[in-house]
This record gives sequence, structure tokens and C-alpha cells, in this order.
Amino acid sequence: MVAEKLDSLASEFTSLAKHIERVKRLLHYASLLSVLEAAEQVPENRMAGCATEVWVVAEVDEWRRMRYG
Repeated sequence: MVAEKLDSLASEFTSLAKHIERVKRLLHYASLLSVLEAAEQVPENRMAGCATEVWVVAEVDEWRRMRYG
């Protein structure tokens, strides 16, 4: 199920012809996430290579669904 969702997400971004469309879609998805607590904003969670400071935390819940923050 996770693989299918990732494939769908990859297809969604691939279908966007312009770079700016991909950026807008990514920012849209990012706006849906909650803000991470300061304790989670550690080097291990920081996205290397981003021009801005971006942290991502992924967890798998009891139903094996992946959650991001």
C-alpha cells in the first residue's frame, strides 16, 4: 500500500510539466503538515541541500500507515 501511494505521488509530480508547478504542489502538501516541535528540529531530521530550513519526521502507526510531520 505504501509503495502504491509513493508511485502515485511520483506520477503526480512527473505529470507536472513545469518546475514551478512541482514547487507549488510540494508547498501545498507541506502546508498540510503540522509544525514540528523544536525538539524534533535536529540535524538528523533536516533535509540536506534545501535552501531553506526543512525538517521531516516519518513514523509508521499501528495500522502500518506512514505519517509525516
